[in-house]
Amino acid sequence: MKFFITGANGFIGSNLIRNIINDGNRVLAASNNSSEKVLEHKHIEKILSPINQISKFEKKILDFDPDVVLHLAAQSSPSISMISPINTLETNIIGSIELFKILKKISKNPKIILFSSSAVYSETQQKKIINENYPTNPVSVYGMSKLIMEEIGMNYFEKHKMNIICVRPFFLIGPEKEDDFCSAIAKSVTKIEKGINKNIEVGNLNLVKDFLDIEDGISAILKIVSFGRPGEIYNICSGKGHSLKEIFNTFQKYSKKNLSPVVNEQLIKDIDSKFRIGSSKKIQSLGWKQKINIEFSIEKIIDFWRKKAEK
Repeated sequence: MKFFITGANGFIGSNLIRNIINDGNRVLAASNNSSEKVLEHKHIEKILSPINQISKFEKKILDFDPDVVLHLAAQSSPSISMISPINTLETNIIGSIELFKILKKISKNPKIILFSSSAVYSETQQKKIINENYPTNPVSVYGMSKLIMEEIGMNYFEKHKMNIICVRPFFLIGPEKEDDFCSAIAKSVTKIEKGINKNIEVGNLNLVKDFLDIEDGISAILKIVSFGRPGEIYNICSGKGHSLKEIFNTFQKYSKKNLSPVVNEQLIKDIDSKFRIGSSKKIQSLGWKQKINIEFSIEKIIDFWRKKAEK
């Protein structure tokens, strides 16, 4: 099969490519400003372009004639979206529209997976589990941009009969991911173990999130590619919640030194959800099962950053 992947140099995209290539498929990989994380492989072709300028490569995409499109390209930081809203909207909305205009011309009508986010959902009341029908009311520009992208995608599904599916990942974690809670703690652990720092700065450790290992996330995505129904939305999540304090304590378990958390008020953000756990029932109905527990994920993450610190 032939896969066209945007955002190919990101955390999810790079992991997807490794899995897809291992199964003998061909990949056209589009990344915005760097292809360093994209594998060099005889079955991988590359496009270097911001997603909102993807129209420059229309001929290359049409000639590749993909069977599956995985649209990951985005400005994906809620915090940055509040500082740079225009860039976020241009990338996540205009970029998606430019892509849809090209994909509409592919005669075989490929299966298109749009990567949205759990950030589109409303704040949960009374610690409710979030299924795909839960109300949407995003609190960040990032979440708003993803919700608009979904609505435009569903318009193309209805008006042009394109095979579009939306997925809403919750908190995917693993080695190589940066700028999230787990990587920040892991980096701090390595500095404490080396005697560089004594404390770890943290925000609100009472937040509860639905964490899922990237390997389980990739297997969920590939289940959706195989069995997902166009016009549907699927959560990608574990269905379980862990407080950041629990995660911190697990890092302590695998740390070689004692960890002392110090609250930094600047790390406490108004846009952070206090409780966000997804329902995984719909993805499980496709035959997906979670295989990796949170402790093993954290052990992998801390080992990755230890090795990186030694280089």
